[in-house]
Amino acid sequence: GHADYSFVLHADETKSRKDEPETPLQAKLGGPKVLDWYLTVIRPLFAHHQKSIYLFPAINEPGQRLAHRIFDTWFQRGAAAAELPMTFQQWRHGYASLLLDADWTNLPFAAQMLGNTEGVCARNYSWIDKERVILEGQAKTIAAMEADQ
Repeated sequence: GHADYSFVLHADETKSRKDEPETPLQAKLGGPKVLDWYLTVIRPLFAHHQKSIYLFPAINEPGQRLAHRIFDTWFQRGAAAAELPMTFQQWRHGYASLLLDADWTNLPFAAQMLGNTEGVCARNYSWIDKERVILEGQAKTIAAMEADQ
């Protein structure tokens, strides 16, 4: 019911140590539905949830945010219980892999999202869809050879 949810990540919360722009949650990706569930079912379980501006309130310190190490631990336990033993780093790289597999022109976006240069990102993700690249290269070679005949 809240299609206008969005997130803001501040420099102290990012790998690149830079503020990230406000990012809306897309209804088609299920973000608002998940957030509604979290806000009505899970967040009220935090003792100080009404005194905190943070999405994930601290356990014992009213008005503070949940410590990163606690959130990471809970996240990894939940992911393992769902048989998806992933870290946040693996999720980030998985998302970048999906973007680049969909279209290599997403390279600038993936690089920026990961906090890397396009060159570093291209080198680290060159394995993606290598078979398609090889087949396209062969097809172009054949087309060039046929054009010369």
